[in-house]
Amino acid sequence: MPGSPPPKPVADVSRAPWHVFMAPVHPAFMAPSARKHMAAMAVFAGALADIVALNEPAEERVKRVELLELALAGAFGPAMSRPELLPAVMLRDSLLETGGGFADALALADAVRDEISGAVEKMAVDGEVLLDHAARASAPVLRYLAHLHGETDEAVLQHADDLARAWFLLRNATRWPELAGVAVPELLGNAAGLHRHVANRYLKAQVYRLHALAEATRSARQRGHDGGDPLSGISAFRRARVAIGARMRLGFG
Repeated sequence: MPGSPPPKPVADVSRAPWHVFMAPVHPAFMAPSARKHMAAMAVFAGALADIVALNEPAEERVKRVELLELALAGAFGPAMSRPELLPAVMLRDSLLETGGGFADALALADAVRDEISGAVEKMAVDGEVLLDHAARASAPVLRYLAHLHGETDEAVLQHADDLARAWFLLRNATRWPELAGVAVPELLGNAAGLHRHVANRYLKAQVYRLHALAEATRSARQRGHDGGDPLSGISAFRRARVAIGARMRLGFG
């Protein structure tokens, strides 16, 4: 109709860049109602990852991140329809609809700014500071996933943060091998059994899946590092996937 506002953009679940998450969540392990919202988070995270990869000076890339942050805050009014701002617009609409945490989404952007500016390498001198960065870079994804499945227990969320930090360090193990070698087993130990404290069936399966894949990945990396057979680690990875599928078919409730 003439004068009608344009339809709001919605993240395409089938095209969402799920691979950009530090913690590799999978849409098959989400409640159907949560998928479009996690897709919006994936599109936003993908836009941030694209900015990191641009062949531009750091100052220009930081400005692009700041524009997305401002759009997330709703600062541009009619200009929010600009294509480069749409990832933030979609996530903003999702957060407003679900009551999700804007602070977590902004933490993700803040972590990307640190990556662009080179601050992350300076953090590596202090393991605790780097772990804080790891939380900002990866925990928002699991926290939003938990929120969408009705999980509010702060103790559960803290253990989800540990799982997210472990994934961040596993993905960056070649950058900080000593910290990864010490911190990942402790973080995964903290998160062990987390799925038993989660009420929602989908979130329970997702957390179990993430923990099992993280343990299998750590095993594969460790065997390769020790000069052993990395195929045994891959076999563990595949067994974890089979076990997760079986638990989903049995209801995991």
